[in-house]
Amino acid sequence: MQAQRTRQPERTPRVLAHVDMDAYFVEVELLDRPELRGRKLIVAQDSGRSVVLSASYEARADGVRSAMPLARARQLSPQALVLAPHQSRYREISQEIMTYFSTVTDTVEQLSVDEAFLDLTGARRRLGSPAEIGAGFVERSGRSSGSLARSASRTASSSPRSPPPGPSRTECLWCRRRGAWSSCTACR
Repeated sequence: MQAQRTRQPERTPRVLAHVDMDAYFVEVELLDRPELRGRKLIVAQDSGRSVVLSASYEARADGVRSAMPLARARQLSPQALVLAPHQSRYREISQEIMTYFSTVTDTVEQLSVDEAFLDLTGARRRLGSPAEIGAGFVERSGRSSGSLARSASRTASSSPRSPPPGPSRTECLWCRRRGAWSSCTACR
């Protein structure tokens, strides 16, 4: 008697996206105060022992970084405008973004107000490749949240040091952090 072979279903590789919204607190502040766009901005409590929660790219060009003591940030970028944080507003916008993510996949693991993991394995058939899903994040959040969209569109690849696959209409955060978006083949 010959044993019947059962056909094993083909395993679909798991696709996880790590969404880390860069300069999130600054970008949320710019939603409410768009006239500040293009200026050197630091989000922090204006006190002697405060640390930088977020800095605009203009302030980052002067060397200002998150978690840096505010006193040091002011030395590096004396022209920067210090904005008081609005935690309730950050939570509100975060909830809107996470609600949108839950329309893409039912597996959303929120790590903080500006960071989450999404399991896109089941969404690929419906929405396309991870790069296409990421572009959808840009398009969707770009209509409602301005440049916060760029921050909410990064999909994870197999290696955290690899740029996201496929072309993008805006530079990827991986390239922006390296300062190499003009030479990135994934972003052109």
